[in-house]
Amino acid sequence: MNNDTLSMPSLHQLPQAAKDITRLATDAASEAAHRTATAAKEAAGAAKDMYQAMSAKIEDGVVLTKDYAHQAADATKDAAHRATDTAKDLYQSASAKAGDALVSSKDYVRQNPFSVALGALVAGVTIGCMIGMAHREEPTFRQRFFR
Repeated sequence: MNNDTLSMPSLHQLPQAAKDITRLATDAASEAAHRTATAAKEAAGAAKDMYQAMSAKIEDGVVLTKDYAHQAADATKDAAHRATDTAKDLYQSASAKAGDALVSSKDYVRQNPFSVALGALVAGVTIGCMIGMAHREEPTFRQRFFR
């Protein structure tokens, strides 16, 4: 066997090599832990930013919804007030026209009492005749022929 081809480290170099490997492994693990912690912090920051952005948008949406609800309520109140005012105006107009018609009919009756009385008499007689004719019953067969 040839000792030149196989070079064996000396025994005093093995503990140093083990220490170097341990140090390199520790450094690599420390670097990996540092990178993982940094990535976790960045992810947490991004999640926090996303949460704040979403919260702001939700708050804006709530504010807009409240504004639209208030506008709809105000529009409904305005429409109800307009409808009430229109109904009042129509009532007052109809009431005034009825009052005017009553006054003008009273004036006409005062100026033409005989023609109004004659018209009422003719209307009464006409209605009476119509009622009398409507209540006539035709005689039955027995009433016609066996009295």
